[in-house]
Amino acid sequence: MRRRFGVVVLAAMIVVGGAGCTGGGSRDADPTPSRPAVAPSSSPTPPTPSPTPPPDLSAIVVSATDITLLDDGGAVEAQLVFAGVDPAPYVSALSATLGVEPTETTSPGGAQGARFTTDYAWPGLLITTGFSEECLPECRHVTIVVEVPDLAGVPIRTVSGIGVGDTVDTARALGARPTPEIPLAAEPADPALFDSTAEPTRIVILDLDEDATTVAGLRANAWYYTFGNL
Repeated sequence: MRRRFGVVVLAAMIVVGGAGCTGGGSRDADPTPSRPAVAPSSSPTPPTPSPTPPPDLSAIVVSATDITLLDDGGAVEAQLVFAGVDPAPYVSALSATLGVEPTETTSPGGAQGARFTTDYAWPGLLITTGFSEECLPECRHVTIVVEVPDLAGVPIRTVSGIGVGDTVDTARALGARPTPEIPLAAEPADPALFDSTAEPTRIVILDLDEDATTVAGLRANAWYYTFGNL
């Protein structure tokens, strides 16, 4: 009897084990669906913009008291005051910037009682200095005459931006005004005296074309005033 009972128990264990294997096979046949792989972000990195080159600020600037050469960054490279200063250093600096040498001539006589006059002439730009050797530097004076909007690609303008070729309307919008003796002038050394009838102030004279509609030239020296002494 004992041996038969053992055989029955063993048989029951085999049946239970077989059922467990069958159940496992069923789970393998129905696997859990896998999630699709997530693609990495494909948003492009915005390109780095190329740096904008700084503007070329080089210019020849005429005021009522001096003429200044600005470099490419807008800084003063050379300056020539109209009274008591030898223009030769400014002429050398300007020639180096332009890559063009002026025609230089010296002759006896000149304005304001000068014994000698030296001209430095480029096409459309004239720097004239009159002097007497016995009283240098006090009696030296300089006159600037401009007849072109630029020289060798370097613009020539007044402090407020007026240049040869601008219309009278443009010049007026930039502050140019008539004086008692001059049709149009700009850049007063003392703006408060521009309309004064008792005290003059130094100015840049704007020469006009035949129709009086366009700026044809710029002139400046130590004796150009809103009235008198012209």
